[in-house]
Order: sequence, then structure tokens, then C-alpha cells
Amino acid sequence: MNELERKLLAVIAEGHPERMMTVAMNGKMVRTPTAKWNEIQVAMNMTVAQLHDPIAHLVVEGYIDSGREKASGLGRLLGKEGDTLFWATEEGRVISVGPTATTMSEQEKSEALDLAVQICKQLGYETTQYGVGVCLLSIYSGYTPFEAASQIALGTLARDVREAGTNMLKLMAFLPHARAMIDIIHEYADRGLLRNSLSENDINAMMRVVTVAPEQNAWIDRVLSDPIIAQERMAMSMVDYSKMFGEDEAEA
Repeated sequence: MNELERKLLAVIAEGHPERMMTVAMNGKMVRTPTAKWNEIQVAMNMTVAQLHDPIAHLVVEGYIDSGREKASGLGRLLGKEGDTLFWATEEGRVISVGPTATTMSEQEKSEALDLAVQICKQLGYETTQYGVGVCLLSIYSGYTPFEAASQIALGTLARDVREAGTNMLKLMAFLPHARAMIDIIHEYADRGLLRNSLSENDINAMMRVVTVAPEQNAWIDRVLSDPIIAQERMAMSMVDYSKMFGEDEAEA
């Protein structure tokens, strides 16, 4: 693998933090970020024609894979096909971002899962059995326990805000919790325990989800558009939001 292909693999492995996809790798389902052609072109400052050969070589070597994104409802009516998405395979991720769960011992996997659950508690959430499974899936997909916990927190926050409805006092109660979580995530990111692209994405999404504004619902929809996050509750908040402004006020 030459330097151009190594850089290209790194770009694809990082992908777009807001576009997660569940794919089959080595007989199991994992969640992975994906990259589109135009994103790869911009990151590499190369044309599609220039990228064709190095991408083909990475595919042949088994370091990346690809698939088509489903077109939107309107796109399908207009006869358009979805965009081609690229992602790094487990072998590619080992080269690009370090060892994944495939190179971890059973004890290391168990310790990583326990750490992710502990970090969820630090962020104010008690994981459900389903949430523990999502954490494990993220770890198998090559994410750190800190990144897995941040995802659980973001998904649960979005679900809780959605379920709060239009009660302004309840909605305002989520803001201090989100700010506290952001401080913790910043601290972990500064220590190199979360990749900057992922921590910045989660922090931005958290603030958008809890900020009462015209685009709030669109951000909640974006977070919950991930079928794994939306399928079932991943955690329960350990913060009693109703008491932050008083139960009587919150019920008003």
C-alpha cells in the first residue's frame, strides 16, 4: 500500500460522523461511518478519475467496501439512484485507526464494555440491556468505549426530548444536563479518548437537540433516523428533570 492509498483509506475509515450505516463484516453486523464520492474528492483534492485506481486497489485488497444508499421517496419517483457509500472493512480499520474488536481478547472486550457502561453513568444514564448491546456493537465496530457511551447519551437525550412534547419547562430542564455532558466529552476528547470529528459532531448535535428553536425537531429526527438508536430505548436518565424546575411547574 502506497502513501496515497494509506491516506485514502484514512479518509474513508473516518467517513462522515453523521452518516452511520449498519453493514455485515466477517459474519456479523457492525456500525460504521461512510463516505460519499464527493466527500472523498474534497478530502483528497482529486477527481473521480484520479481516485478510481487507488479505490479499486483498496477494494481488491479487502480494505474498503461499498454499497448504495437508498434514494429518498422523491428521488425514487424521479428514477434516481442513491449515492454510492464507501466504508473501511475491519482489516482496513486495523491499518487505519488501530486494533478493533477482532484483535482484542475476550477479557479486553469485556473490560471495554464495562468501561462504556461506566461512562454512560458519568454522563447521567443507566443503560438498558438493549443499550449494553448497542455499546458492544459499537466496540465491535472499532469505536472506543468513550465514543460508544457518547452515542448512547446523544440517542437517549434525543428520545427524552421528543417524549417531553411541547412543555417548555420540561424542555428547558434538558439544557443543564446537556451542558454537563458536553464538559465531560470535551475533557475526554482533550485526553485523546474520543476522535475530534466524533466528539464535535456529538457535542453539536446535543446542543441542537436541547435548544428550543425552529430546527430542534429536525435535529431530533436526524439523530433518531439511525434505526439502531430509534429501535428501542438504550438508557434511562439518572437525572430527575421534573425536580429541576419543580414538579408542579413541570406539570403545568
